[in-house]
Amino acid sequence: MIPSTHGGMHLNPQSLPFHICSILLFIAAYITFGKDGPLKQKMINFFAVVGTCGGIAAILIPTYGVEFNVANVYQCFMYHATLTWFSLYLIRFKHANLGMQAFKNNLVVLFALLVFNLYMNSILAVYDTNFMFIVRPPLEGLPFLNLNHGYYIYLFRVIMLGVIGLSLFHLPFIVKERKSCETESDFNIA
Repeated sequence: MIPSTHGGMHLNPQSLPFHICSILLFIAAYITFGKDGPLKQKMINFFAVVGTCGGIAAILIPTYGVEFNVANVYQCFMYHATLTWFSLYLIRFKHANLGMQAFKNNLVVLFALLVFNLYMNSILAVYDTNFMFIVRPPLEGLPFLNLNHGYYIYLFRVIMLGVIGLSLFHLPFIVKERKSCETESDFNIA
């Protein structure tokens, strides 16, 4: 909460849960307490990939810094480490199905979140929001994600980084799925 210009307090718009990691918190609750079915499976598939990639990226690019005397640093690290752990748990114990269909679904969901957050960032621009880091980089001085060549190149790089990361993450599972299908078809022919 922050002080309001007319007295009292109001929610800081930068604290709205529109970062991908904040959205994953709600998905984790649904995965844990929601009814089993196709929607829950899609959520598990999305969480497994995005939680792993996003959690590791957030740990490697600490937006709150790395000072030992700042509570937000510990909170950020623990939150993203827990997201990563839960994502790896979903993969390790085969709750996530990360084949071709999951890849397509995850691309659609990520694109929808991108469009939604472009809109939310524009609505809340007066509050300097930067959900999903699509307005500006999470830190200054990053070698690839920077505004040196303008905003549109930056946004293109963010999108391409997401597509490439998602593709590389899904690739071994898609290859395994294809080999399994080929083995089944060979077995059925014989």
